[in-house]
Amino acid sequence: MQTLASRMGIPSVGSPQILSAPQILGDPVAMVENVTQADRITKYVEGGYVAADRIDVAIGPLTNLGIGATAILTGKVVDPFKPELMFFPSTLAPGVHINQVTIGSTNMVDGNTSGIPAEKYSEVSQQCRVSYPTVPVSVEIQVRITNNSGAAINNVAMAANGIRLRPG
Repeated sequence: MQTLASRMGIPSVGSPQILSAPQILGDPVAMVENVTQADRITKYVEGGYVAADRIDVAIGPLTNLGIGATAILTGKVVDPFKPELMFFPSTLAPGVHINQVTIGSTNMVDGNTSGIPAEKYSEVSQQCRVSYPTVPVSVEIQVRITNNSGAAINNVAMAANGIRLRPG
């Protein structure tokens, strides 16, 4: 019997110990017999785009955040962009909360008004994957953060990673 790893050409290295159930990130997947080139492309409905790239988007500007202060960081794209990962620097994250992430009029953070700990989005977190709507050219990503730590923090900014549609 072939395993998924052997079908993908990954050589066997013995019997690994499974410590826990695997964590599935992203959209559901299903194994199929054949994959066509058409199945591997990013699909879109607006004309004029011929390629898709995985890029980073700066969300800033760099700002200094005093104790108890709130700031709104913004990111603007020049082509449609689908955020899939959000990043907040782990060196600044302790005590900082993300109160709101908006794309146009859509708020991507719900629940308690105290916000989500910024550690969730740090580069060492396994929870920074998101599935936010595609950001149109005329819309900004806005992130409202609050410094609830006991010290001021400097040079605060974020980043997003995802797929950008590129015109020809």
